[in-house]
Amino acid sequence: MGNQLILTVVAVIGSLGGVALGGWLTARRDDTQWSREKRQRQEDALRGVCAAFVAAAIECRRLLEQLHYFQQLGRDAEILTFGEEYNHKSRDLHREAAQLRFLGSATLITAADDIVVSVAHTLQAVKRAESVSSAADVRADLPEREELKRSINAFVDQARSQ
Repeated sequence: MGNQLILTVVAVIGSLGGVALGGWLTARRDDTQWSREKRQRQEDALRGVCAAFVAAAIECRRLLEQLHYFQQLGRDAEILTFGEEYNHKSRDLHREAAQLRFLGSATLITAADDIVVSVAHTLQAVKRAESVSSAADVRADLPEREELKRSINAFVDQARSQ
């Protein structure tokens, strides 16, 4: 009778211990999987925001180049059209930069801020170039455009490294 009781107690404790251990291992696995999926969703969101930000920056650069070109040729209608489009793209750039501040690391945010500053410098350079109207100056590159291109490339490199 004593052995039967001991065997019953061991069987009950073993069964309950096995269920508890199995539950603990399952919960641990589920937590790890949930953390991995959450991290993947965050990375995907960051990738999407970075891609939208880079696209907006490239579009701003393209429009600034066209503004400069049309300005040098004295084409007022094109300047007005592309100026309005630039304002929309500039708003897009600032909106994407704001979203990036929520998701990005400090170095990525700094690289994005460099792009925003470079866009502003390029726009100022285009406005300064209004007074120049010779054909030779149309072909002249603005150094600010190269600064903007470098800033965009630096951001892309930083985003890829993360």
